[in-house]
Amino acid sequence: MRTTRSGCRLWIPAAVLAIAGGCGLDVTGIGSDAGEDPGPEGFDGEVPPPDDAGDDAGDDAADDVADDAEAATCTTAGECDDGIACTVDDCASETGLCTHEPDDAACDDGDACNGAELCDPARGCVAGTPVDCDDEIGCTDDLCDPATGGCLRALVHERCTPPQLCDPPRSADATGCADPPACEIDGDCADGDLCNGSETCGPDRLCRPGTPVVCDDGVACTIDSCRPATGTCEHVGPDADGDTYIDAACFGTDCDDTRREVHPAAPELCNSRDDDCNGTIDDGATCAPLPNATVACVGGGCVMTCLPGWGDCDGSPSNGCESSFSDPATCGSCTTPCSRPHAVPSCTEGVCGIADCDLGWGDCNTLDSDGCERPLNTLSDCGTCFVACAPANAAGADCSDGTCGYTSCNAGWLDCDGHPENGCELPVGAPTSCGTSCATVTDCTTLPHVASATCVAGGCSIGACADGYAECNDVAADGCERLLNNDVGTCAGAVSLGSVRGDTGSDVLTRTGFGEGWFSFRVNEYHLTSGYYPLTATIQLDVPAGIDYEVFAHCGTAGCSSTGPSGENAAGVDESVDIRWNDANGDTGRTVYFEIRFYAGSTLDCGNWTVTITGNTSVASATCP
Repeated sequence: MRTTRSGCRLWIPAAVLAIAGGCGLDVTGIGSDAGEDPGPEGFDGEVPPPDDAGDDAGDDAADDVADDAEAATCTTAGECDDGIACTVDDCASETGLCTHEPDDAACDDGDACNGAELCDPARGCVAGTPVDCDDEIGCTDDLCDPATGGCLRALVHERCTPPQLCDPPRSADATGCADPPACEIDGDCADGDLCNGSETCGPDRLCRPGTPVVCDDGVACTIDSCRPATGTCEHVGPDADGDTYIDAACFGTDCDDTRREVHPAAPELCNSRDDDCNGTIDDGATCAPLPNATVACVGGGCVMTCLPGWGDCDGSPSNGCESSFSDPATCGSCTTPCSRPHAVPSCTEGVCGIADCDLGWGDCNTLDSDGCERPLNTLSDCGTCFVACAPANAAGADCSDGTCGYTSCNAGWLDCDGHPENGCELPVGAPTSCGTSCATVTDCTTLPHVASATCVAGGCSIGACADGYAECNDVAADGCERLLNNDVGTCAGAVSLGSVRGDTGSDVLTRTGFGEGWFSFRVNEYHLTSGYYPLTATIQLDVPAGIDYEVFAHCGTAGCSSTGPSGENAAGVDESVDIRWNDANGDTGRTVYFEIRFYAGSTLDCGNWTVTITGNTSVASATCP
């Protein structure tokens, strides 16, 4: 009926009744190490929790609020050790304040029999409520399995008066003792537990207990146990922090069995502690990187050094060196802002300068120190430094809004280019600006095929046409619209003007036109039987003044392929070409072809010519082959 956690960890299910105890059990059934209960430093796993354990949740919440209000500033977790082994101490990167989170697992002593230990942020580990395994049977040790918290029963035969044995199922009272059962062979007495010895069948055919196995190794810090199935002993050192590494004080490798985060496989942190148990504090410890800084472990804490050109201007190491010394707000140092009058400041390698001027201001002296010192809305600095506002041919110059303007144009001038800064650029009545308003202004010098022009009463007046052109429709806007050098027609396609008699009468053909062209007429023979009379005709071309038209005749028997006379006088001089061939037997009439060809000149009078063909004229000698 005695309830305990056996020092030798001999666990026998309550359903199995052992005939004899062993594995280091003394006469009381309690092992020699039963008084020890490994757990976190300063905590006895068998001590019941405090009376106010139920109020821990409320107390913890209140403590957390108080802790947050009093949290210390930090740069690394190593600066936040609160001395409470079961809290996880850290430095919050967002706030730069220490945090202390309770870790109940750090208080777990690996023994479920003494209850679930909790971590109090102020007091450290607090014991749980032990498991009650008392079965109220006198000859049993009522045990608890530390791994599961389940109840087990160990039979202690020594508590019964020989020859009785501890056999609760056969017992008639609460002592649990009963007369030994009858047997034939030793196997009839085996209880399956080699730790309490090998039971035998005595000469009186009654079972007798065996000799218990003694597992005490004489080392106070180890937990001695016996395996019932084999009767072999185990000796396990303490692991109070539950990190699976045995305390170095008991021949293990855990140099700090009160801290779960300290053991041979732990990473070395910068905290003035030997985290990996290699005997050296902070060797190879690394610090979390921070922006624009180098971080080194010095004296158990991470020390930040800003990179060149950067500073920790907000005093919060958690965000590193956040301020650039090339930023106008912190130009060269945390306390030297860059500011210039009427300017957008710039900062290059810690030197304050000007990135741009405010609207309406200019840096005319190119000195950064006085910023943008000149307003750009004056007549001397209008929109740009040193650009004067002096619009030509205008009155009332003004630059109040930073752009050059004026009140009105001077008489006889117009502003038609949309640029008030150059004033009124067009003189009214000039050949290049002929008109009375911008809507009617024309540059007379650019009229088509015009050699010269003037402006008369607000309109263009053509003075002369370009060579090869004539003005005919009295519309100045289309210039000299008639092309005289037009290269029209061919001999084969000559326009027939009719026929004349070449040896009698005075027949006449006329044609008026302009430019170039091919024409033909027939010279007929009248006297076919009454003698031989030469056939003659005259081509008379009347030309306008200033135009040089020429006439080329083809009057031979070969027609267009033949040659003939021509008229090639100077400009403005009429042309006259005589045609004659001698009579022969038969009809000697033929067709004469001629070309009117433009050579040079121009006119304001359309450029028309008139050609007159007269038959039977006086021509002294033959001109046609």
